[in-house]
Order: sequence, then C-alpha cells, then structure tokens
Amino acid sequence: MAVKERTVNAVATMHAAAIILGLSEGDRLPTIMELGAELEVSRGTVQNVLMEMVRTGAITLETRGHLGTFLTGTDDRVLLRQAGIHSIYCAMPLPDSGRFEGLAGGLYGEMEKLDVPVGILYLTGSARRLRALMEKRLDFAVMSERAAAGFIRDGAPVEILHRFPEYSYVNSHYLVVRKGFDIGKAPAVRVGVDEFSADQSYWMHRIFPPERVVPIPVQYAHVIDHIADGVIDACIWSYEDGYDDSRVQIRKLPNEGEAVGNTVAVLVVRQEDIGVKNYLKRKLSFHKIYETQQAVMRGERLPDY
Repeated sequence: MAVKERTVNAVATMHAAAIILGLSEGDRLPTIMELGAELEVSRGTVQNVLMEMVRTGAITLETRGHLGTFLTGTDDRVLLRQAGIHSIYCAMPLPDSGRFEGLAGGLYGEMEKLDVPVGILYLTGSARRLRALMEKRLDFAVMSERAAAGFIRDGAPVEILHRFPEYSYVNSHYLVVRKGFDIGKAPAVRVGVDEFSADQSYWMHRIFPPERVVPIPVQYAHVIDHIADGVIDACIWSYEDGYDDSRVQIRKLPNEGEAVGNTVAVLVVRQEDIGVKNYLKRKLSFHKIYETQQAVMRGERLPDY
C-alpha cells in the first residue's frame, strides 16, 4: 500500500471513528455515500475503513437490506484510540465554594466512567481556560454562559456542549467596596480586575464611570484581601449567601438579570473536536452532574473530586 493511500486511510479512520463515537448500539450507520461525502474520500476508502474497524473489534455491524447497516456493538477503547483520543481533561474554576465543589464532584464522578485517563484542572479566569482549550492542553472547559457567548461572538472556534440550569455557576455577582469608601464622591476609584475574568471585566465596564476608573490588575481569588489592605477600593465579586466580612461593604449589582447567562455554567469544547463532542454527549450524564452539585450544596453529600 502506497504511503499516500495509508495516510488517506488513517485520516479517514480517525474521522469515521469520531462520527461513530456519537452513535449508540442499534443506531443506523450513515450510508457509504454519506460517509464518503463527510470524510471527503471515495466509497472504496470508506468500505476499507469500515472493514478495518470491524476487523480490529472497534465496531460490529449488521446489514438489514434496504433499511441500511446498523451498529450492533462497539469497543469504545479501540474507537477512541482510532479517533486519536488518548485522554480527556477539563478545566474549571477553583472549587472555592460549595457550588464549585459540587460541580467538580459531579464532573469527576462522571468522567471516571470514561474509557481513557481523565483529569480536572483548576484555573481562575475564563480567558485562561479558553486559552488552555485553544492550546489543546485540555478538551473542554467550564465557564459562565455569558463569557462563552462573548468568546464565540468574538470569533473563538468553540461551541457550547451543554448548558446547566440557572445558578449552576454563581449565585450572583456583587459590588464589593472598601469599608467607609464612597464611590459617588471619590474623584477616582481603584477597581481590582482580573484581566482573565471575562465576567469581572464585563461588570467593571457596566458599573463604574469610565472617566473615574483606575483599573488595578489583581488575581480574582485575592480581591477581598486587596480591598481590606487598601490596595484597591472596589471590585466585582461573586460569593455565596452568608458570607460576612467586616472589612468590606457588599452590595447586589443593579440590573444583573440583564446579563443573559450570567449565573449559568456551560461546558465549552473546540468546534473541530467531533470525536470528543460526540463521546462526551453520549457518555456523560449531565443531569447527574447537576444533581451532585445540588446535593453538595444542600449538605446531603460530601464533595468528592
């Protein structure tokens, strides 16, 4: 077999495996013509690819006359290898609240069921997580729906794999101000902002008068200490009800409901990763992930991640 032909077959096998990862046993396989058009190869190449996938045990097929060919079994470990998927990693915010602890526990519980090595990375800032996704250091990322929509609008080649219910990401965003500081009277306001937090940057521009803002780069996890120490005067922060710190004033943001997806967690994947998208959609129970998060938040379950 010529080198070029082997390369064509290898690429076609990878794409075919990615497509089949989205099918369940009993589903009808796309026709040879449909697969050829999708993979941009000849019918003969498609037939060779399917025969090799059957030979390696990746799939078993059953032909039912005019009804077509049906998938009767798969070996996901072999399919994943043929699709070029050798591990699956996710990135999400630091589990510094019951909400994120529950989400981490739910994700890890479901990811442990996958047929490849898995892991969760904890990165502050949705822009950091997006960059890691684009650099292919991970396979999907957690962020707010509002942040994901902004990245997509700006041309990032990603898409939303799943949208969780309202308040799955944060309870709300709040304006946090140094004790005794009057924003209305101050000639300038030193606002702490994490350049990698799309949500924090969004609210800074919405809330503070631009002519009086002095942006101060800070890490999101340390903003409260920076306010208390006098490094900054104010910031936008998300926190859980019941938080109390005598060093700061905390106020609910006005018109927060106008920011669609502000409190909603989504899973974001690269558009090109058809195999990862198909496999995760088929294998992860998004409902169980959310149920675990809610159970942790109610105190009915210990976070396990």
